[in-house]
Amino acid sequence: MDGRAGACRSVGSHGEKCLFDGFGWHRENCMALHLLQHVLSGTEGVVVTATTGIAARIIGGLTIYAFSGIGRGDGSFDKIYRRVKSRPEVVRAWRQCKTLIIDEIGVLPVNIFLLLDAIARRVRNEPDTPFGGIQLILLGDFLQLPPVDSSLAVFMSEDRTDEKKPESNWCFDCPLWEKLRLAAVEFRQNHRHESDPVFAACMEDIRYGRYTRRVEGLISTCLGRRLSDRFGVKPTVIVARRQSATAYNMERLQLLDDVNFYRYASEDYASTPGYDLDKEVSLLPLLELRVGAQVVLLASLPDAPQLSNGDLGVVVAFSEQTHGTALPLVCFSSCGGEEVAVQRVRMDVLAADGRVVAARTQIPLQLAWALTVHRVQGMTLPMAQVEINRSFFECGQAYVALSRVRRREDLVITEFDPSVVRADPKAVAFYEKMFPRDPKEAAGGAEDGGALVELGRMDKRLRHHALSWRRQARRNGGKMVATRKTHCGMKRHSLTLHCLSVCPWRRLRWRMTP
Repeated sequence: MDGRAGACRSVGSHGEKCLFDGFGWHRENCMALHLLQHVLSGTEGVVVTATTGIAARIIGGLTIYAFSGIGRGDGSFDKIYRRVKSRPEVVRAWRQCKTLIIDEIGVLPVNIFLLLDAIARRVRNEPDTPFGGIQLILLGDFLQLPPVDSSLAVFMSEDRTDEKKPESNWCFDCPLWEKLRLAAVEFRQNHRHESDPVFAACMEDIRYGRYTRRVEGLISTCLGRRLSDRFGVKPTVIVARRQSATAYNMERLQLLDDVNFYRYASEDYASTPGYDLDKEVSLLPLLELRVGAQVVLLASLPDAPQLSNGDLGVVVAFSEQTHGTALPLVCFSSCGGEEVAVQRVRMDVLAADGRVVAARTQIPLQLAWALTVHRVQGMTLPMAQVEINRSFFECGQAYVALSRVRRREDLVITEFDPSVVRADPKAVAFYEKMFPRDPKEAAGGAEDGGALVELGRMDKRLRHHALSWRRQARRNGGKMVATRKTHCGMKRHSLTLHCLSVCPWRRLRWRMTP
């Protein structure tokens, strides 16, 4: 048992508030969470939550929104507090909670973080103690996807004049974070990429927003390659926006030869009217399938323990049933092409006291020719195809998209804009402060990585050459054979490339010629 495992046990035994972090944090490596659940299994008042429904399902908990009773967190503090007080089971859960575990803390907006603190103080009648004296254990990675933008004013109430408005949407960037005095434990071993150390090193560079020479070498290797189907499964296209994924999936569905559609509507239950089930469970309200559709499994199947959430497959047939609608027969690539009839499953939303407050029954599948970067966070894909361009508008999105596969041989890059590889400066500064690196280690990493020079930092002479390169590419109809070093110091590429844009203030953007 290493020192980090010992730290997990120390947290459980001493009741210390703690932050577990690291880029190896994904659904196959929740070591800290498993240890905490084991250490705290005999302790009363332990509540396991996550910020998203997908993460909550994986860890066997509930969302922080369902536990806290705040709903979406919309409205004034007084309105939200009255809503919480009107539900005796929620008040009871808050008062009985001694240890609160929150997974995927990186995507929790600061206003929700402060709102939870205010609710806990008020409900538990401990106005001067952060989170009302609850032991807080946070897990996640602030260098992946950032929190969604939200109002920073809804959490404020008239009696909380000691808090100033946060400067950003990160929950670590507020005075409350300092008051918590969290003990930090970092997990640096990358279990997903342990079979490919070079790929793991490149992913760590990208995670910190560093576009290094080894990253450039990785990009040149993956740019425009072709990967063969595996048991009919094609590389999953990872996109930034939900609309893009939906449009791509529907387009591919319409191109299939089979003329028969099968539609599956969910069966929903909610104890209160207007309950937002879509936020709590990953099952779709309406699913449309055809033979040949590429799908992802959204939940474990009782009759197929070899399968798990996130496995990809292709619908090969529909199995007629004596009673009810025909079930999709799916060939899953992760099981060597095994065909499984996917039954309906029920996902329950539980209150802290174990009561079912909502439920959805549905076929646990989703079209998966394309998935959003938010959907694949925490997943490991057999193959992925990524188009890294300005559609990846948030810091950390490029890292999440590129790091979903285990090896570089499983990654296809169809377009690459180096300016998209970036990390939030506040998050990087937070890590440098929280987890300072050994100077020798930092120097070694910089030497091996060899950070490239930004085009924006070039002198006027190099900018002039960049503009000349652009004019020549335009005269050639947008095509250019890059057989020499580019002006930003990149390696040679003996590839015919489409010159998408060459701007003197940005790096070159390349796309392979079909």
